Amino acid sequence: MRPLAALAALALARAVLAEEPLPPPPRDPWAAPPPSRRPAEPPPRRPAYEREETTLGPQVAPAGFQAGTLRAEPGVSPWRGAVATGLAVKLGGIRITSDHPNPKLLLYFGGQADGAWGEGFRRAARPRLRMFTGGEEHLYAPSDGDVEAAFLLGPDELRFVALRGEVTRAPGLGLDALVQAGTLPSFDGSLSLAGDMMRLTYLVAPVEAVWVQYAGGAHLGRTAPAPTESNRFSAATGARLRWSALRPPMFVASLQADLVKLWNQPDLLASGEGTLGVEALRRTALFDVGVRWNHFTRRGRLPGSTERESEVLLLVLASLAL
Repeated sequence: MRPLAALAALALARAVLAEEPLPPPPRDPWAAPPPSRRPAEPPPRRPAYEREETTLGPQVAPAGFQAGTLRAEPGVSPWRGAVATGLAVKLGGIRITSDHPNPKLLLYFGGQADGAWGEGFRRAARPRLRMFTGGEEHLYAPSDGDVEAAFLLGPDELRFVALRGEVTRAPGLGLDALVQAGTLPSFDGSLSLAGDMMRLTYLVAPVEAVWVQYAGGAHLGRTAPAPTESNRFSAATGARLRWSALRPPMFVASLQADLVKLWNQPDLLASGEGTLGVEALRRTALFDVGVRWNHFTRRGRLPGSTERESEVLLLVLASLAL
């Protein structure tokens, strides 16, 4: 009987202990306090030159160039910017001043910023400046170039151009100012191809307003047989296409075509360019060589006549993404 009673008492004790666990031992008042459990802090943001990139980086064209878009870094800032400088050699074009031949060596300065924000209703903005100096009397006075500002709606692949303005100056083509103003229906976008190893960037403006004035002796005054070219805005169509490709680990090539055609006048501005670049510092620096061809057909002094000019720019540029 005694063994059975002992086994019953042991089973009862185990059941009681299973239902009510023993309290923890009293805490030693002289012991160090337990460490506090703080939420894990996010890892510090690495500098731009230390970040890895496995696709087409933020820059596929020299800063300030047409259709050379930038990509913002998700979760850091909706904006991405870039600046550039370099040298250009200009060949061809009309003589700007009658006393001296056109300077062939120009300085280049460029800058741009691309921003995109919003989840469902996507918005984007792009200010851009491309400037060549030294083509006229003063070394740092703007001579050639263009400036653009745009506000866009929609995803990156297809955006509606809500408002866009661009001013171009090229006295070597007889063009003192060509002002473009556009809104709907105009489209802008950037498409990723081949696993994001290529990018196609485009702008299509079927209808926009253009105001043009010729430079120097090409200007048509009110006393000319033909009316002055700067008396009113004209309807025009514009288009722009840039193809860029990355060859790992650091080579970037791009080709672009650009066109602006007035409807009721023979005025036509066309250009084509190609660049070959090397990226460094984890895709934040870009060193380019390139060539650009510009052509402009304008009204002549006699009614129904036209005149044509062309020029070529050889480029050596360095860009830095911010």
